[in-house]
Amino acid sequence: MPPTCREIGVSARTLRVLKVLAENPAAKRTVKGVTNAMAAVYPDADMTEYKIRTDLATLEAESFITSHVFDEVTVYGPGPLLPQLAFKFFGSERQVLEASMIRCQQALAQLPIGDSSGK
Repeated sequence: MPPTCREIGVSARTLRVLKVLAENPAAKRTVKGVTNAMAAVYPDADMTEYKIRTDLATLEAESFITSHVFDEVTVYGPGPLLPQLAFKFFGSERQVLEASMIRCQQALAQLPIGDSSGK
């Protein structure tokens, strides 16, 4: 039986944020992108940017996701403990979640990182 949200130290909303994060294209893995996606997927839920930012910070603090800043925009990607979380919590959905986050990591690797030369 998969552990409960409380056993792994995150709320159900935080897990929904993680799921939406994994399902979105890399360009939308920002606070605003996740907030908009959460509002679309869960229209009856009270989703504010502050709550999403808090959930993303929780996931990052637990090493389930990482953040990268590109041109003053924070983009989120997979963290080192994400496969463990996926295996423990999501069970049969693990492969889907891991594949989504691997695509996220690959997309992040392709994003241009600005340098001071302006290139």
